[in-house]
Amino acid sequence: MRILFFILLSINLYAHQTSLSLLNVQVEENKILGSYKVSLEDAQLLVNLDKNFNREITWQEVLAEEQNLVNQIKTQFFIKVNEKGCNVNFEPVQLDKLHSNTYLHFGFTSVCEEKIDTLALKYTLLFDKDSMHKAYVNVQEGEKTHNLLFSKDNFELKIDLNNTSTFSTFMEFIKQGVIHIFIGIDHILFLVALLLPSVLFMREKQWHGNNSIQSTFKALLFRSNREWYPNSSLHKTLMNVLKIVTAFTVAHSITLTLTILGYISLDSWIVESFIAFSVILAAINNITGTIEKRLWVLVFVFGLIHGMGFASVLMDLELQESSLLTALFGFNLGVELGQIAIVTLLVPVLYLIRNQKWYQFLVLYFGSFLIMLVGVLWLWERVSEGLGL
Repeated sequence: MRILFFILLSINLYAHQTSLSLLNVQVEENKILGSYKVSLEDAQLLVNLDKNFNREITWQEVLAEEQNLVNQIKTQFFIKVNEKGCNVNFEPVQLDKLHSNTYLHFGFTSVCEEKIDTLALKYTLLFDKDSMHKAYVNVQEGEKTHNLLFSKDNFELKIDLNNTSTFSTFMEFIKQGVIHIFIGIDHILFLVALLLPSVLFMREKQWHGNNSIQSTFKALLFRSNREWYPNSSLHKTLMNVLKIVTAFTVAHSITLTLTILGYISLDSWIVESFIAFSVILAAINNITGTIEKRLWVLVFVFGLIHGMGFASVLMDLELQESSLLTALFGFNLGVELGQIAIVTLLVPVLYLIRNQKWYQFLVLYFGSFLIMLVGVLWLWERVSEGLGL
């Protein structure tokens, strides 16, 4: 039980958004105007801001450590113009509330000796603290936009300002969409919960002389006269999966697009709380079998919420209008590719083991019970944080 607790706690902690910083660079002839935005959580990793250890960071605490933060940035962020180094001068720190998080905003300027043709950036902040940390880079020169990403394995970027590639932006956001679905554990658990019963079908319970362990386990949680049984054909399983994946894809594509384009908006904590609730409901449905025939309708409804969750990543990036649609299409395609990869890996395994006596108890019921517990933890955490409890 202790091991189970730590597993659930670990999943709960890693359900948070990926560590993400934002770097904007505007080039004007021989001058660079830019900003670096780092979340309060990440700033705390760089410098201990919470001096009184009360788990709250005040503006006074930020100002007291402002110079230390600037020094950290200066020693791990470098700009070269036309192969020559440029001094970077930082402006006073500001607070910036974006879609899903609060950031410290460090404006900076750099004046170089000659017109800027090539720009080389090196960024090593936070990678030693969080190997999953990313820094999104937006370089703007007139109408030209370059969108790139720093990661632990890609901390040096060279940009030819005379060339811009829509295709490279598209490919970068495909990659980020794939990464996001694989690190978005709440999205993955929702999808897994939906796929667990895809290799089964529901019918009236066939009573025997003695109850099975799984029936007893289920009866302790929910009363039902219906039971899951293994699918006899691969075709039926594939149709179940197709309905689920199609409903989820169409739904989250709609709200991802509408949210990015500014037509709909909800507070991040509300969206994240509903995502947690969707995980709980999908897990409970696996145990009760309440919804089977029209499961795709439920998937579609909650897919709309998940789409708004996907959008929060792009919303924080403050994408330029010139690259918005390219990034949106690439990111959404990346999410779909990641989702297809998960389905391709999981469904064949589930189909092969569906007839095992332990499948329903160990995989479906107990697995769904664990997923439900994780969802409850997420829901409590997100509602508490959103309401300031």
